Amino acid sequence: MPSAWTDDTTNDQPANDASSPTPAADFLTTEIYNIGAQPGIRSLPPSPERDFLALTWGPVVYRTAYSARADRLLPVFLRALSHEVQAAIPRRLPGTPKQRHLLETSYACKVFSDETRFAGAGAEIGAVRRAFHDWKRADLALPLMELPARLRVCLVVDEGVLRALERMMTTTTTTTTTQEKDTDEEARESSAEDGIEKGSAEMSYGSCPVIMVEENFPDRRRRDSNPADGEYPGWTQVALSAVVEVLEGMRFGNGLSRFHRSGRIYLGESQWS
Repeated sequence: MPSAWTDDTTNDQPANDASSPTPAADFLTTEIYNIGAQPGIRSLPPSPERDFLALTWGPVVYRTAYSARADRLLPVFLRALSHEVQAAIPRRLPGTPKQRHLLETSYACKVFSDETRFAGAGAEIGAVRRAFHDWKRADLALPLMELPARLRVCLVVDEGVLRALERMMTTTTTTTTTQEKDTDEEARESSAEDGIEKGSAEMSYGSCPVIMVEENFPDRRRRDSNPADGEYPGWTQVALSAVVEVLEGMRFGNGLSRFHRSGRIYLGESQWS
């Protein structure tokens, strides 16, 4: 993975290109550079966890669906997420060409997949929140600090999310035999993956929802590990096309509740389904 710290230019600009104040530079600073400068993070031994913290800015994803259908659809979902994130960068985080390149190449998500721990947890958001909390506390041993937004919220992919994705996938002629149905489904999913990789308009999954769960430990600004309050249960549904907007909006201690409307999906630009 290209390093977010690498400066491949020959001028005297700092490696993080923060000399050009733009939304992209601000985002890179809060989501990557600041946490990489923390003494506790710098002292971590080389590991995928340290690289994820210090060199990338993507979300943590918890998978709670483990059917055979989920096995086929999860890669499609992750490609769709990546495609929508990349598409949102110039729209939500404008900056210099170098800053845009850094955002594009340093994006990565981390997927937790454990059927024993998370099977069926789609109906129990608290189980995912506890797992996210424990990962930050025990595995990462994060100190009290101002967390980047990507460590204050995680994504949950459950059966409902995958059903919504499947409904959006291009369908072919329905057949009557089980074998023909299986063949048709595999062909449809392969076509969807190809479409996402090519960025074709007809294969847009921007309106596909995903669950976002807020968990603020150990953020210096927000001490509420579970910020549920009134109609806001501490989580909400967000369209893939709006994930970057939400991460951007949650910086500096802002909460996820501003994007929540009960029973509705946040579509971006202050619009709900």
